[in-house]
Amino acid sequence: MVADLGDTHVLSGKDVAEIDLAPMEADPAAVRHGEGGVGKRIGHVLEATVGDRVFIKDENYPQFWANEATGTVATHPSRSGDAIVRMVKTVSGYEPHYWVVLDEARRDADGDGPYSAVELPAAWLYPVSS
Repeated sequence: MVADLGDTHVLSGKDVAEIDLAPMEADPAAVRHGEGGVGKRIGHVLEATVGDRVFIKDENYPQFWANEATGTVATHPSRSGDAIVRMVKTVSGYEPHYWVVLDEARRDADGDGPYSAVELPAAWLYPVSS
């Protein structure tokens, strides 16, 4: 089965789709969240699973409304089955995104919301050490 990744509905359903991705080079920098431990950055599509606790940090856009929030990786509401990664076409190519349910709902910079969940690039997610 060949599908255009822009048509994400084609990948959902009963058929199994396999996408061969080149390995991503993750920045080994670690992030500390409050009194929590230090974790390595999630930089590979398959490293996050449903239930993983994450800390959100976009270092290139510090004013992003969800920065420094914590949450839990969940199945995206528009995906069927247990698919949790959605490949999103960006100017840099396709990037893996995860659906994260926030611990506390937040409003965006325009005051819209509050939002209790958000889809984010894997590069913005860091595991929360227990």
